[in-house]
Amino acid sequence: MVTMQFSVIMPVWPDEVRPYGLGYMDKADWSRDDIEVILSHGLGPCRQQNEAAQEAKGDILVFFDNDFCPKQDYLRRPTQHFNDPSVTILYLLTATSTTCFCCSRNHHTP
Repeated sequence: MVTMQFSVIMPVWPDEVRPYGLGYMDKADWSRDDIEVILSHGLGPCRQQNEAAQEAKGDILVFFDNDFCPKQDYLRRPTQHFNDPSVTILYLLTATSTTCFCCSRNHHTP
């Protein structure tokens, strides 16, 4: 399998230093060397995401909310689809109520 570089884009509040969702990066089931994290500070999430996407260097752009805490394999799951050259965009939405591995709280997480 070809190694894919991810750019994880996370809009955050102007004074937010370590958003809750950043805990995922510490435990992700993917090489940290292949994950670029872009924290985009401001008050307009759509604008923040668009500006960060212009800077992103990854093969795949992933958009997280600042409080998003997915399962460990969240980045690994879609990679098989990108081996198909006809796939250019993928939207993942799968929600289950589980205990968050970032903080051990019960969240409704994808």
